[in-house]
Amino acid sequence: MVAGGPLPTERSTQRSILKMCGTCFPHTVIHHAAVTMLAGTGKQRGMQMGAMKGDGFKPGWPDLIILWACGKGGLFEVKREFGPRGGGGGVVSEAQIDLHVKLAGIGWPVAIVRTVDEAYMQLREWGAPWSGIDPRIVRLVDAYHPVLS
Repeated sequence: MVAGGPLPTERSTQRSILKMCGTCFPHTVIHHAAVTMLAGTGKQRGMQMGAMKGDGFKPGWPDLIILWACGKGGLFEVKREFGPRGGGGGVVSEAQIDLHVKLAGIGWPVAIVRTVDEAYMQLREWGAPWSGIDPRIVRLVDAYHPVLS
C-alpha cells in the first residue's frame, strides 16, 4: 500500500503479481481463472452461471493457478489488502474456503495473498523455480522508469 494513498484493487494487485512472477519466476506457467464477469439481467446472469456450472465451473475457484515441473504448483486467491484501520480488505467466501480445503486435501496448496510480497514469499516457500531477481528491483524499475512497465 502507498502510504496515505488508496488501497490497490484486487485487479491491480493481481496484475502486479503476474508482472513479478514474469521476472522472478519465469519458469512457471500462470493462468487466471476468469469466471466472474457476468452480464445482463439477474435472470440472464443466473442462466449464464447455470451454463458455466454445467461446463465444469466451480464456485470458489482461486484466481491464479501457478504450475512448474511435473505435478508441482499452487493456487492464489488474490484479495484486497486491509487498510491501516483494518477496513477495505477482501473477504474470503464460504465457497472459497470449502474449495481451498478440498484442493489442499488432494495436494494442491492454496494461499490467500494480498500483496506482491506475500505472493513472492509463498512461491519461494512452495519451491517455485526462482530467477534470483529480488522483487524490490522490479518495483524500483517501475518507480523510476514507468515507460518500461
